[in-house]
Amino acid sequence: MKRQMCKRLLTLTMLAGMAVGVSARAGMVVFSDDFSGDLGKWTTNSGHEYISDGKLYLTPTGNGDWTDLVWSKQTFSNTSNYYNLEFRTDANGDPRGQELVLMPGGLEIDFAAWSNLAGVTYKGTALDQYVSGTGVADAGTMRTINMVVWGNDASIYVNGALGWSGTLQTAPDFTTYSQIILRGQYSVITNAYDYVTLSVPEPASLGLLALGGLALARRRR
Repeated sequence: MKRQMCKRLLTLTMLAGMAVGVSARAGMVVFSDDFSGDLGKWTTNSGHEYISDGKLYLTPTGNGDWTDLVWSKQTFSNTSNYYNLEFRTDANGDPRGQELVLMPGGLEIDFAAWSNLAGVTYKGTALDQYVSGTGVADAGTMRTINMVVWGNDASIYVNGALGWSGTLQTAPDFTTYSQIILRGQYSVITNAYDYVTLSVPEPASLGLLALGGLALARRRR
């Protein structure tokens, strides 16, 4: 009986993972950039950011703790208390560097080259959890990441598969963390993004995403 239940939960996880890839951009899109034009939607900090062949590149090629980042000119509030940030990135093309993505509300994914897996940070505090499917062995490989915040529940999907889920101890802070921030640090050389989309998905997606998080939680017990 327990084995049957585990199989069902695993199936639900897979279905939820596949569903997020299909439905992530459904619903109300509040911000989108496919980098086919210029950096008009972003504020930059160094002048070393550029777009080439429909990709955004951040190039912090200094020898010290030099950082290159862009942040959305548009700011976001707590719309429906639910957000999905989807982006396609090489997630650290140089094994010496570090890449971070901060979404509205305060959830951040940290692709640290000196760690086996990407870490999760919330409101500036690193959580003692990691995102499966983000190992540095795949550095330079384009991956689609979905960062999902639903009230105090959060999940991160990697190529449609659930890589992390957790319950945030405090409510998302859309006053302090109101923008999308893409950041490269240290000696990242190939830090490219294909697209960035922030959406409030349709209600039908919520159940599937919730089932995926529930299944992962059950499997960890």
